[in-house]
Amino acid sequence: GKTKKSHTTMSIASSSTSSSPSPWWSSIPEECPITLEPLRDLPYPPFILTAPQETKKPHATSSSSSFSWKNHQVKKIYYFDGLALATYIVSQGNFSNPLTREPLSNDDCLRLDDYLLEHIYLRHHNTNNNTLSSKTGRASDNKIISSGHS
Repeated sequence: GKTKKSHTTMSIASSSTSSSPSPWWSSIPEECPITLEPLRDLPYPPFILTAPQETKKPHATSSSSSFSWKNHQVKKIYYFDGLALATYIVSQGNFSNPLTREPLSNDDCLRLDDYLLEHIYLRHHNTNNNTLSSKTGRASDNKIISSGHS
């Protein structure tokens, strides 16, 4: 009687919570290379840096039955907790990918600024008025990364 009823209640409760779609990053098995925390546990999406990576790929020659190996550019994807990446960059004064040491482009820095604004500052501003943007009233003052990168 009682045991079966509570089991049914638990099933209904768990099925209603699992019906909401998981965020796309919940299937990423990697950890943030800075925090060493699972990326799937982030309350916001990971920040993505890419780097060109040269690989050898079979390439068809004039006769369809023969192949040669040709250099092929692909992009390697690196996932980070964006807040941890921004903190690392600013604290180290080193505007490069911490894993590859490849310099960040101005576009990377601008994307990171936009990411911080969308996922960190505005998220906290909605729940806590004690942020930089609420004190200054101007979102442009939050451009921490791109303003330090020349």
